[in-house]
Amino acid sequence: MKFSFKISVGLEKINSTSGNERKKSVLERFIRQWRDAHNRIHPSDADTTPDTFYSAMRLLLPQLDRQRPAYGMKETALAKQYIDILNISKESSDAHKLLHYRTPHAKQVCDINT
Repeated sequence: MKFSFKISVGLEKINSTSGNERKKSVLERFIRQWRDAHNRIHPSDADTTPDTFYSAMRLLLPQLDRQRPAYGMKETALAKQYIDILNISKESSDAHKLLHYRTPHAKQVCDINT
C-alpha cells in the first residue's frame, strides 16, 4: 500500500505559517492527515493498531521520550553513523555540521535533499 503522507511536508507547513491560531489549525490538519493515513494502512485491524499520534510525537520530540532508552551513543558517534549510513562525504559541509553541531557556525540546517 502506498503511504503518501509525508511528515516533513506537514512540519514545513507548520514552520512556514505565521500566527499561533493559524499554526494550530495547520497542526490539527497535520494530525488529522496522519490519522487518515494510518487508517488507510490499517483499515481492518484497528483493534491491534490503535489510531494514535503517539508514534509521531516520539519522532517529533525524542528528548521527551522516556519509554525508550537513548541510543547509547554520544552525539559525535551518532553523527559519524549518520554520515556513514547516509553516504555523506566526510569532507562535506553537511558532515562538518553534523559533527560540530554545537558550534555557532554549524547551527544551520543540513541539506539532506542533495
